Amino acid sequence: MVQPLDPKRIPKYVNQLVIPPVYMPTILRQPMTGEVIGHAYQIEVSEFQQQILPPGFGTTKVFGYGGMIQNPHTGRAFYYRSAPGPTFEAVRGIPLHVQWINNITGPHFLPVDPTLDWANPNSMAIPRPPAPSFPPGFPQAQQPVPIVPHLHGGENPSYYDGNPDAWWTADGRTGIAFVTDTYIFPNVQQPTTLWYHDHTMGMTRLNNYAGLTGLYVLRELDDCIFPVEKMRFY
Repeated sequence: MVQPLDPKRIPKYVNQLVIPPVYMPTILRQPMTGEVIGHAYQIEVSEFQQQILPPGFGTTKVFGYGGMIQNPHTGRAFYYRSAPGPTFEAVRGIPLHVQWINNITGPHFLPVDPTLDWANPNSMAIPRPPAPSFPPGFPQAQQPVPIVPHLHGGENPSYYDGNPDAWWTADGRTGIAFVTDTYIFPNVQQPTTLWYHDHTMGMTRLNNYAGLTGLYVLRELDDCIFPVEKMRFY
């Protein structure tokens, strides 16, 4: 069993504030005119270790979002993942096409409660008390891990809005409301700061606590520091 940390031993206010990097999109253009008609992304959800506590303490297991970003000094693109995830920087009137990829292949590291109305990818029966301690909890509830992203505050069609029953797993199981794993965010609302997060039925609290959150900044084109093709990574 893991020995809990003594919170009095963890020093306060020693970590620098982390500014999440910005995802690098693939620019979609109208073939005849070259006009920018969209930004495309592939965003992976996975489990990994991240340094959250101050130096000298161990890493923390998290779920996080990952995708391509650009080194602001060299201009080279590379894959980056974190919890919270990197930031989407969008332009009003230019849609985002986001393919979300579930790469969580192991069991959930937080205790899933199968007595709730939840995703239930294994269609397990509601267990009767007493409940076993965690770990292991209910093995049928811990794996596979379902996800479904939601853009909080986004004005989007319902099938791109992260319906809690539209979840899917890494091995291809899906919820009753599943339509697609590729979402289109039209970005027609007023410029604002939004956030994206997991929205799975009965597991939202677990997946968000595990790290599945991130920022989504919607700007007017005139307010961007760089031209639309380069309005990121500063």
